[in-house]
Amino acid sequence: MFIVWILLAVAALAVVWRFVIRPALRGSALPPDDATCEITERGGDVIRHDCGHDGHKRFKISVWGKPLIEAKQEGPRKFCADCLLSKILKETVRCAICGGAIFPGQPVALVVDDRDFRERKWRRIVDGQVVCCLSGDCDAGFAFVGSWTGDGIKYAFPEGRTMIGHTFATGESTHVQFGGDKEGA
Repeated sequence: MFIVWILLAVAALAVVWRFVIRPALRGSALPPDDATCEITERGGDVIRHDCGHDGHKRFKISVWGKPLIEAKQEGPRKFCADCLLSKILKETVRCAICGGAIFPGQPVALVVDDRDFRERKWRRIVDGQVVCCLSGDCDAGFAFVGSWTGDGIKYAFPEGRTMIGHTFATGESTHVQFGGDKEGA
């Protein structure tokens, strides 16, 4: 009976965290619906990049309202600013919880598309659930399913299970090391 009370207490704390504490901490930190990906600065000499275009040596790209990419290297790189921006727009999705960018190779979780997410126009729905990142703010690690590929999810567990679902299905502890190949600019 004691274990039942402990489980109920943990469940109650999880509900309070999910619906009271986490929303209060997050406040209005979400980027606006109309936030865009854009080149915010260009500078330096114009050089030929591996993509075949001429472009500036230095540039900054803002991804959905957050300055994320700053290219400073002196020599040519794989993509010019315009090609890199096009690639970002084609291959990344926004996290349904925080609105941040999820790049190919990053771990993702699938969570229920509840009332908190329905008003977010940017959410990506896969298998009836929304795609979320695993940053500390999003707290969706239990729902980890695999990594974003640029056009879908590469599932880490059989039958597209979540990490916790796989643990329950197999009865074994599940350990995952997050990380992936990153393609440089």
